[in-house]
Amino acid sequence: VDRIVQVTIPSVDVLWVIDNSCSMEEEQVALTSNFSSFMGYFTGSGLDYHVGVVSTDMDSGSHSGKLREDMGVRYIDTTFNQSDAIASFNRRAHMGTSGSWNERGRDAVWAALIQHGSSINSGFYRDDAALSIVAISDEDDQSISVNVHEFISWLQSMKSEADMVSFSSIVGPQGGCSTAAEGTEYLQVTRAVGGIEWSICDGNWSQVLTELG
Repeated sequence: VDRIVQVTIPSVDVLWVIDNSCSMEEEQVALTSNFSSFMGYFTGSGLDYHVGVVSTDMDSGSHSGKLREDMGVRYIDTTFNQSDAIASFNRRAHMGTSGSWNERGRDAVWAALIQHGSSINSGFYRDDAALSIVAISDEDDQSISVNVHEFISWLQSMKSEADMVSFSSIVGPQGGCSTAAEGTEYLQVTRAVGGIEWSICDGNWSQVLTELG
């Protein structure tokens, strides 16, 4: 008897959607300064991962759902060692604050995976991998191309199993705070699809990045 054991390596595509409007400098710095808390779970884990970054700016032709490029590649994968992965993410995520004041997170996700999925972002999204989306913004979603109900239905239909898709929101909490408006529509997606809710007004970025990892 010949026994063949086929081991399937777990795989995940992680898409970060980061607000790059004028009020997001401190949040981008906090995210990149603590990103090792997240990335440490991936490198050396044996997991087959892709990590990509888009902005919420759908007005600029260089953004509009296009994965942020670094060192000639559109996303981080297992070919990066841990220090290079962290440094590369920092360069992608710390993209400045000159982006559109019209923050369109859902539209950016749709553009990244559908509009540019087989062209400039080709290879990032994989049908057989889990999909984890993380949105970071101090304003509510102002998307116009995909409404929140259509977006939820689309995410829920993407994979054969519901727990293969998550949408986490680091946004303004219910009622907002002094530095952020309530991220109502982001939170609506998280509660329907599943994921982590975290207040962007909370300064403990290390903890939320650990939980996301």
